[in-house]
Amino acid sequence: MNAIKKPELIAPAGSLEKLKLAYRMGADACYIGSSAFSMRTRQNKIALKEIEEAKEIAQSFGKKLYVCINIFPHNHLLKGLKKHLQFLNEIKPDAIVFADPSILEMVKDAGINIPLHLSVQNSTANHLSVKFWQRLGVKRIILARELSLKEIIEIGQEVPEVELEAFIHGSVCMAYSGRCFLSDIFSGRDANQGMCAHNCRDVHQVVAATVVNKTYGEQEMVIEEDEHGSHLISSKDICLLPHLDKLMKAGIDAFKIEGRNKSEYYLAVVTRVYREAIDSFARDGKINLELTKEIAKTNNRGFFSGFYFPDLGEQSEVLNDRDSDVRHYYAANIVSAEGSCISVKVKGKIKTGDSLRLLTAEYGGEQLLKVKGIVNQRKKNVTEISSGIDAVLELEKPAKKEWEGLVLQAT
Repeated sequence: MNAIKKPELIAPAGSLEKLKLAYRMGADACYIGSSAFSMRTRQNKIALKEIEEAKEIAQSFGKKLYVCINIFPHNHLLKGLKKHLQFLNEIKPDAIVFADPSILEMVKDAGINIPLHLSVQNSTANHLSVKFWQRLGVKRIILARELSLKEIIEIGQEVPEVELEAFIHGSVCMAYSGRCFLSDIFSGRDANQGMCAHNCRDVHQVVAATVVNKTYGEQEMVIEEDEHGSHLISSKDICLLPHLDKLMKAGIDAFKIEGRNKSEYYLAVVTRVYREAIDSFARDGKINLELTKEIAKTNNRGFFSGFYFPDLGEQSEVLNDRDSDVRHYYAANIVSAEGSCISVKVKGKIKTGDSLRLLTAEYGGEQLLKVKGIVNQRKKNVTEISSGIDAVLELEKPAKKEWEGLVLQAT
């Protein structure tokens, strides 16, 4: 088999803890953003000092750090953006991910020498657009989610000198490449300023389900609803794991995982599964599809392959019935380890006698940790404990310092 180029695996980091975890699980690079100038700012409170620390963390792991400035700024933000860019020029992240041309202008005017990656928010969908941004100095294009794999291959053939990045896993907005206005209409929070309220994920009650088109007449609209209501405008999640071989053969430079708002558990599972899949295909041309079962243990809305393969007809099945309830697999985050005890933040019910799986970067190399005893926040011995509590778990075997920051999965 001819050597297959390994794409860069890029993971989301909504906090410094998640950043460290993503690197430990095998990410080649992570993307973060300040609270003021990037998408997903409501739940990701990253200060400037933390971005500086994030760069130091990336260097310590020998990995890359990309800083997002991917909102569409209004006039009142421009002055602050100039200062933010000057700050980034001092700490030198490996790239700035931008969407609006104003960022490009300010970078050039200030003589900032940091590689530029064009955000998916810019909806780049053809090779002429790629050439346009290339002339302006952009190193990498994060392609529109609406492209098929055939179209991506064509762009790569037309502009081989520009790096191409594509999303392979995570949530999909009911908008064009994430340019959504539902949140602004319903909640007064502009998604394009980083304040998305995720209204498309809400449960909706169906009052009327007849669609009348003046040209084609009355048409039937099938809407499934259960006791929870209907997720009328909530998309399934992209999962390209079953097709990763095709994407790697296409020569895409970087694979991106969505989810700066997702949990440490999601980040650990998804990152390490795609790391294993990429490495195994590059090594021996095979992908273990059993990995899909592991991915399904993360909270999701059902999976599909997006727009990559239109012949599969999956676009017609984009809407999910409801969120999959798989939260019970997320047991805890390990805060510290000493002796035979670990301090944890509990994320699911844990009982004495349980065997919890320690998630490590090496898929299949996990350890099972048996819970011998539980001490709650009041320092009382209990037989079980539930989500939202800090606790100490006594194990049957000695704990290890390097477990700190890792995730425990219920078996």
